[in-house]
Amino acid sequence: MSISIVWLRRNLRLDDNNVLARAVHESEQVVPLYLWDSVLSANQSPNQLGFISESVAELITAFEKAGSRLVIRNGNVNDELTKLIKETGATEVYIDRNYESHEIKRDRDCKKILAELGVAFVEIKENVLFDSGEVKTKEGKPYTVFTPFKKSVWERIAAESAETICPNNLKPTKNIASLETHTLPDLSSFEQSTFSEENANWWKHRSTKKLG
Repeated sequence: MSISIVWLRRNLRLDDNNVLARAVHESEQVVPLYLWDSVLSANQSPNQLGFISESVAELITAFEKAGSRLVIRNGNVNDELTKLIKETGATEVYIDRNYESHEIKRDRDCKKILAELGVAFVEIKENVLFDSGEVKTKEGKPYTVFTPFKKSVWERIAAESAETICPNNLKPTKNIASLETHTLPDLSSFEQSTFSEENANWWKHRSTKKLG
């Protein structure tokens, strides 16, 4: 029986989510996961963390309504992902491809660790229209003139622009209700090391209002 983990990062939604749709199509059971990256979050702004927290909270509700459950883990990405793989017996981890330098390094390290466990790391284009070098001339070369490049881009957008609808059956694992899940961190705890006093006070008020 194939079990897959869908590691949600930037694509915090059910509809128009190519990663989730593909995992559901290709797997017998699916574990949706959000990892609160302790390294990355320490360097994000209050607005970024606020958006993430609110999106994850909405996603929890969305998965429940769809008959599944979002598993949340906090801490070191590689450690928490490895733990969940061992708990579930997952053989694939599906992700949306990220492009920031620190994200590329994180995913490269993660892919190496998963390979040692015999787990496939499936990267799917989700956050851009086209990857670098994907739009080329008929001869397979980069465009050097803008007008034919623009024409090619619009033609491909028209052909690939259909929205991905959330599958009716998200195929949750039988033990998904018993899997350990963490709560989101108390966001005011970031105030001492990361934020100014003004931002920390704003964040305390926001955390109490939204997550209290």
